[in-house]
Amino acid sequence: PPNEQPYQQAVIEADGKVRIAFAPDLNGFSPVEPEIDRHLRAALLAVEQNGGMVDEACPDLPALERTYHSLRGLLWAAAFRRAPDSLTRHFKPTLAENLAFGRSLTMDDLADAELDRTVIFRNMVDFLQDFDVLACPTVGNMPRPVDVEWVDEVNGVHFSGYMDWLRLAFLATTAGLPAISVPVGLSKGGIPVGMQLIGTPRGEARLLAVARAVELAVGGPFGPIDPNVTHI
Repeated sequence: PPNEQPYQQAVIEADGKVRIAFAPDLNGFSPVEPEIDRHLRAALLAVEQNGGMVDEACPDLPALERTYHSLRGLLWAAAFRRAPDSLTRHFKPTLAENLAFGRSLTMDDLADAELDRTVIFRNMVDFLQDFDVLACPTVGNMPRPVDVEWVDEVNGVHFSGYMDWLRLAFLATTAGLPAISVPVGLSKGGIPVGMQLIGTPRGEARLLAVARAVELAVGGPFGPIDPNVTHI
């Protein structure tokens, strides 16, 4: 069915009376640098001062990492199922590893992933009965130098794979829920710090309204950074 409220109208009518669950690292699922944590906590304090409700809470997310990687692996296996070796042999090592992992998955792996995805989805739906959105960092680290292909360490935690630094995006992707990243501040070098908001199924209008409320609470919207400036 069509949305009862146009998205633009939801943003126009947004107010500060929002209900946000804050999961700083998704119950230890991903490391987060202190600078990012500070910005998010300051932003949520501003939300509270503007009439919002913020509780630090996180739903149970069983097997999230395994489920995400299995479903992503299936996507890779399907995408290149009929691709000739003359094409795939040119993949860089990380992409070749993605394809090899996808092709190695068993029916049991995929069945478990689908069942676990359902559990994660239902847990999120139940959890969000009491909140408008779940808030967490968009990523756990500030940008690295452009010549670094992927982040292999965050806050003392070392990663074994190049997708691990993006763990905070696994939840919305796996559960198929709407999500948005809202800039809530700038680092000392002028780089935006993002807060990820995850909403309910088909809850885009409310998600956008909450995002607008957060944006206004922190003094936004912030304009785009100047790409010609070197940020440190």
